[in-house]
This record gives sequence, C-alpha cells and structure tokens, in this order.
Amino acid sequence: MRVGPDSAGAVPGPVCYGRGGKLATVTDADLVLGILSPDNFLGGRMKLDVAAGTAAIREQIATPLGMSVEAAAAGIRRVVDGHMADTLREVTIGRGHDPRDFVLLAYGGAGPLHCVGYGAELGVPRILIPSTSMAHSAYGALASDVQQSAERSLVMRAGGGARDPWDGLDCDAINAVLAELEERCLAAMEQSGFARAQSELTRSIDMRYRRQTHDLMVPVPEGPVTPATARELVEAFEESYEAVYGKGAGFRFAGIELTTFRVVAVGRTRKPSIRKPSAATAPKSKPRRIFEPAMLTWVEAEVFQWLEMPAGFRVSGPAVVEHPETTVYVGPGQHALLDNAGNLSIDLTESVR
Repeated sequence: MRVGPDSAGAVPGPVCYGRGGKLATVTDADLVLGILSPDNFLGGRMKLDVAAGTAAIREQIATPLGMSVEAAAAGIRRVVDGHMADTLREVTIGRGHDPRDFVLLAYGGAGPLHCVGYGAELGVPRILIPSTSMAHSAYGALASDVQQSAERSLVMRAGGGARDPWDGLDCDAINAVLAELEERCLAAMEQSGFARAQSELTRSIDMRYRRQTHDLMVPVPEGPVTPATARELVEAFEESYEAVYGKGAGFRFAGIELTTFRVVAVGRTRKPSIRKPSAATAPKSKPRRIFEPAMLTWVEAEVFQWLEMPAGFRVSGPAVVEHPETTVYVGPGQHALLDNAGNLSIDLTESVR
C-alpha cells in the first residue's frame, strides 16, 4: 500500500467531498474509521459522503488486498503517519536531536487529526495543539516580529598543529565585519519603521574545523570581540560540535575556520489577542463507534466539542475533540488537557501503539 506523494487537494478533493474526486484519500480513510464526523465537518457546514468514501476504499484497496474496508482505512492512516514520522526523524535524529526530548507542535486542519499517530511512533512525550491551530500560519503572519538580517562570507583561519585553535584570530577584523553587518541591519529596520533603539541585535559566526564542509552556528556575545571572547567562541564551537557529532569527535589539531558572519535585527510588534476558553461547565460527550487504527477493532469513543470545553478539562482516549475547523484524535492510553490559553496538550506517555 502506498499513500501519496500526490494530493487530491480541495478540488476535486477526497471522494467523500462529492466534488468529482475518484481516488481514495486519507480523508476518506479517517471518515470510514469514524474519526471524522460526516455531519460535523467544518462545524456542520459541509456534509461528507461516507458511502462514497467507503466504496472507493473497498474497490481500490480492500478488495485487491483481501482485507476489510476498515483494516484498509486503518492501513492508509498508519502508512501516512509513518511517512510523517520519517520526515520528522530526518530533521531531529538526522541533526543529532532525540525527539523524546521535545514537545511536538501540531497545527493545521489535518495535523491535529494525525499527530498522536506519528507522535507516538517518534516517542515524543507530549503534543501541543495551539488554539490558533486552524489558522496557525495566518496567525503567524499577523503576530510575527519584523526581522532584518545581513551576512557576509569571509574565511578566517586560526590554530592548527600544536597551537591553541583560537591562536591567530584577528579580533579587529571580526569586529569590523560585525559592525558593518549591524549597520546594514539597523538601516533596514529604520526603513521598516523601527528606530535603532527599538531593534534587538543578535550576532553569530559559522565555524568549522579546517577542511570540513559542514559548519555550526555559534552565537557571539554582545560587545567588542576580544582575545578572551575569541577563545570563548572556539570553546563554544567545540562544545556544540561534540553535542552534535559525539563526545571526542572534535579535532583541535586541524585548526578552526570562521566562514560566515551574520547579524539579525528584530523589531517587536503588537500581537493579536487570542480567544480563551469561556465555558464554565464540563461539556457532555456524544460517544460514537470508531475503528481504532492501532488496535484494529471497533471501540466506543467519547466525542467532545473543543469550544464547549472549559479550561482544565481533561479528555481520556480513545476520544475525538471536534472544532469547526479541525478534529483532534486522542488514542487509547493518551490524555488531552485544555489549558487556560485554550491550547490542547496531549500526554503520550501511556500510548497504545
């Protein structure tokens, strides 16, 4: 079974949309499993055709593979969750980070619907679904600070052989490059409507051992770069290098190269307000049967409306939390909690995988 990489998009969309789509999609699978409601999609503004989605999965997947429609739908969901988990492994484990040390942020329309699947596969302990999830990118555009950056490629070498790796760094040259970049950033910020005093500057230098091709970004502290600062920079690089590539991976004998100098200026903007939970009492659940994709069996799941949940309300899986613009699935052994800001946090520590 293969899922993607092509998408049905909104037009023609999944078969269950009734807009001319003929190929079974992930949305059709979620509907067949009972995780999506055919009557409450987009807050009830759009009805989904369960029969059409079921027929597409039966004809295209279940019958050819000799399995039930529900098992085929669960397989679709698990395959796509596996794809997303693999992508996240590339940007975590592939860069030296353990996903179990992080909280997973899920947003968009389908992100909250699938996050518990690929989150559990990654081993993350917790998932955070922000109250802005349904329009998170748009909210980001409104809430983002103004940023200007400038960088310059310039190779400087130091150390090598028996010398300390910071020996030979030209601090005057480093200060001159950083000053030039700071001036460029501040001038750009003024054009964006921010006075120089309103702009926050951060500086960094990309560093590597000589003859290597991969750099690591090292933050530069405020103030002039002195010989003592240069030593701190090299030591910070070596500490970061061993954190990424393993203890003892550093090789001081090779010497150090500074390759790229960078300055970033940030101007803070006013943030739009976010709706907080207003409900005072716990909502009533309207349970429905779903085919649990990890357990491959029908179960009774609690169904709650996100906008009716008060702050501090706790949901235990298997359960579905519906919002007019998204749906959140909470798996068996998982627990979701609505915080005071309206964000939904899912605890995966006891997940059934």
